[in-house]
Amino acid sequence: MIKYTEDKKLFQTERHSDDDFFYEIPMKTDGFYVLIAQFTEMYWNVPDKRKFNILLGKMKVKQNVDLVKEAGKFGAH
Repeated sequence: MIKYTEDKKLFQTERHSDDDFFYEIPMKTDGFYVLIAQFTEMYWNVPDKRKFNILLGKMKVKQNVDLVKEAGKFGAH
């Protein structure tokens, strides 16, 4: 069902909210880390219906993400 991924199990659950929400990932030590965030749009099938920003700490790393524009409905991004 999910396009553009070999890891279909990753997309078997979803999280959504009308309010802001976040994930907290505690780091035990200072250092360099690699964060891989993967998303898919499961509801909307037209662009501009849902957009969101991605922040790491207080730094905005991506703004106005529109998954339908980026990968289409059910497309891994």
